[in-house]
Formats: sequence, structure tokens, C-alpha cells
Amino acid sequence: MKCITPTDSDRYATPMPRPSSVSVNTNDAVGWTDQYPIIFRFAKWWTQTMPRGKGWIPRKIGDLFCRNLRLFILTRHGARLAVAPRSLDVYTFLLCNGRTWTPHLLEICRKFLTNGSTFYDIGANVGYISIELSRLFHDLRVVAFEPQPDLARILAISATLNGFKDLSVYDLMLGHEEGVADLYIPNHSIHASLVSREKGAKKLKLRITALDALVQCRAIPPPDFIKIDVEGAELEVFRGATETIRDHKPFILFEADENMARFGNARGDILRYLCNLASYEFFFVDEAGYHPIVEENRDSSLYTDVLAIPTQRIADCRRNGLI
Repeated sequence: MKCITPTDSDRYATPMPRPSSVSVNTNDAVGWTDQYPIIFRFAKWWTQTMPRGKGWIPRKIGDLFCRNLRLFILTRHGARLAVAPRSLDVYTFLLCNGRTWTPHLLEICRKFLTNGSTFYDIGANVGYISIELSRLFHDLRVVAFEPQPDLARILAISATLNGFKDLSVYDLMLGHEEGVADLYIPNHSIHASLVSREKGAKKLKLRITALDALVQCRAIPPPDFIKIDVEGAELEVFRGATETIRDHKPFILFEADENMARFGNARGDILRYLCNLASYEFFFVDEAGYHPIVEENRDSSLYTDVLAIPTQRIADCRRNGLI
């Protein structure tokens, strides 16, 4: 799907204090091991073997028995990923699936980045993508956003364990304006959202800010590539990144699935909004490759992930075999 750039729009500006990235002290990074106790190995066995409970059984094991353990797993590319006990199912899944998670999405990020690039990981969760990319590039600036405090901290610990000094973690929610909002955290941490998707979700009141404000106050460098997975709130984040997207035209990899409906949005709303900011071409991406988005397939339920490529970069991408 192609679009054209608008000629005028209002500038966005929101003054705000310069935020600090999550920091860890020396003691936080001491005593971590990949020598797993029997209870961890049992959780992995359950994930690999049992037909039911592949998620909630490991999570329960992590919550009850692993809170005080300092464990890490090695990723496919040899990085250390510190374990967040309440999300133990994420790590057992990784171990049972080649030590990777959505490898085609990681590969897309890798292909479109170069040393010296700035990468935003919005909705980083335990930080797998951020950590792997930091491992794969020796001069990549990674800015990760994860509002769940314990996951933001565990990602910062992972960065420290690997010596990744160009990886910054912010425990902020992103939206279209500055304020305070509720984050609903269900049993599965990867489904945390501004709009609850299940009854009984834990509620945290957290600061929310706009990406434009962070860039404009120079808290973070502007992006070359944005990867975003915020459980349906993608359009809200883009509304707060109007100037950043218009001025810098980053590659954008985003999820666009049924979760958008909880925010009253559809896939076409996101595509049109981005079209009003910059000239982009859109592709569905999956394990099979890249599929240009046209009117006939725009609302297809067969795809969930979308890559937005700046139109001015399309020719180079094709010439270099990226698409």
C-alpha cells in the first residue's frame, strides 16, 4: 500500500523533565548462573512435553519457587538473558524453540539496521529482541521501553550481564500525551495493556508520555528503526510520535491484530495515520517473507505484523535484496 506525505501539520511540543533510564548497581549483576535447579528443569520439561498448561504451569513455578534465584539463559546468538520469575514461561519457550522467539521478526530488524543505527524497542517485555540485536551489532544504539517495572529492571540487568553500554531501558508507558494511566497486567506478562483483556488483571498506575517529547528534550536520539508491540495501543503511541516519524521517517515494524479493536481502531486507521505523516509503503511480514499491502488484503486476518518502509528507501531496499 502506497501513500503520500502531507504538506502541512501542527508541530507537537510537550515540555517535560528529562527522564532517567533504569539503572542497576554492581550487586544486581552478581551471582547469575545458567546452572538450572531441578524445579526450573521441570518447568522446561513441562513446556516441551505436556499438551496443556505450557504457560501457566511454568509461570506458577517461577512465582512460587524461583523468586530468589538469579538465573539467565543463553540466546541463540550467545547473549545472556536474565530470567524474570513471573514470566518463566517465556524462557522455557525460548529454550524449547531453539533459544529464539519470533525469529523472522528479529531477522527483519537485523536486515534493516546497520552499525551506528538507533533502534527503538517499544513494548520490550523481557528484552529478547533488544538483547539479541545488541549482541549482533557492535555499535547499535538500543532504546527499550517496558512499563512493567520488574521486566524493565530485568532487561537492564541483562544489558549489564552482557556489557551492553549502548542499551538504555525506560520504564515508561508511551501514548499521545503526558500524564498518568493505568496499565493492566494479566497472568501472561506479554499481554499487559492500557485496556484490560481479561478479568482480574493487576492494575498499576504509571506515568505515560509521548515519544515526541522524549526526542525533543534530547533524552533519547531519534530512531532509524522502530519495533512496536503494545497490545493494540500502537496508534496511541504513533499519535505521540508525530514529529519524530515525520522528521526522521524510520522503518517501523508493528503488530496490527485483533487487539486494536479494544482501542476502537482498525488496521486501516494505523496505515492512514502513518500515511499522513510520511510517504510509506506497507508490507505484511511472516515466516514466508514480505507481502505488499493493497486494498484487497489490508484487513486480512492471515497476517498480524506490518513493516512500513519509507518510500524513498524502497529502491535501495530492493537493490540490496532486503525485500
